[in-house]
Amino acid sequence: MSTTYEETIYDYLTQPENYRAAKQIAGQIGTLDERLAHDFWQEVQRAVQQQLAAEGWEVLLSLPDWFSVRRPGWERMGVNCDALRGRPDFGLHCSASVYDRAKVDALLQAAGVREQEGMKGNTAEWPCYRPLTSHDFREQATMERILPANRQAAVSEMVDTVVGFVKKYGPVLDRIHQEANL
Repeated sequence: MSTTYEETIYDYLTQPENYRAAKQIAGQIGTLDERLAHDFWQEVQRAVQQQLAAEGWEVLLSLPDWFSVRRPGWERMGVNCDALRGRPDFGLHCSASVYDRAKVDALLQAAGVREQEGMKGNTAEWPCYRPLTSHDFREQATMERILPANRQAAVSEMVDTVVGFVKKYGPVLDRIHQEANL
């Protein structure tokens, strides 16, 4: 059963000129969402870089929805945020072809990183990570949080998460690079 509002919208949108405009707008929603996410990640990247550059960290935006915090010279290792499937994963990403996973796991275990951060390890590439459920880009609420007028709180939250992790576990990450590098 339709409401009066739905009927009014239907009547409006079924006018030929309005229908064409509505279809054009609807066709741009995916592009709009992609740009909102990209702009959000760029702001996060800039803010993280600003806070960590003096301590010798660099931030790389590898893809529109993947960035990595690492030391210059690290090969295929960093603290990453990956939102490739819409919901970001956050944690240590390091390649099994470059780092000995058993040594990486031992160093993470000794430092208690997984336990303290509520993280788990899964593949050879992600020895410790957790999903960031508050930033699920498949959800309308997340997209509304990252609209330009609303974005600052979400950016600050993500920056605090990344910078806090890097500052807390930087020495562990340095040891992983030095001791587990193949």
